[in-house]
Amino acid sequence: PLEQLITSTPPPTIFKRRLQGVLKNARHILALINQLLDLSKIESGRMKVELVKGDIVDYTRELINRFQSMSKNKGQKLYFLSDKKSWVINFDNKKWDKIVYNLLSNAIKFTPEGKEIQVNLAEIYNQDEAHLKLCVRDTGIGIPEDQLEHIFDRFYQVDHSATREQQGTGIGLSLVKELIHLQNGTIE
Repeated sequence: PLEQLITSTPPPTIFKRRLQGVLKNARHILALINQLLDLSKIESGRMKVELVKGDIVDYTRELINRFQSMSKNKGQKLYFLSDKKSWVINFDNKKWDKIVYNLLSNAIKFTPEGKEIQVNLAEIYNQDEAHLKLCVRDTGIGIPEDQLEHIFDRFYQVDHSATREQQGTGIGLSLVKELIHLQNGTIE
């Protein structure tokens, strides 16, 4: 109904802005509910890995490009680097979306204007077996070392008075950790 109100006979500008704000908040709540449902599925063992064959470099580049305007609006520079131009592998693209989305959302949220965010995708080897390594770095405020061990705990939030307005729910990084572990990966 909100989308219909916004797109139907043009409402007054102030009304349209308010409706768009309500719609944005409704979508955000829906995303949070879906993250909680994903965590519940993982806990109950009902979430399965669904591999598809695709170019992980190209796919990741597309995901990063979706964040360019958000990053630009905050005066940030967002870079994507890969040691391969193309890399066709089997991966779960839906879970990869959620992992990249949550990591980049946090990086953008906690990186001040004029700073940069860099996403690196690399092939690494462990016991002669190729693995995927995704690294998200930013020049944001950082996390105190004594709190690093908790950042993937469910509902945990670093207590920075400077970031109180940016606080989230503490669900995103926990979901990332669970999705990565579900696929036999690690995160740090």
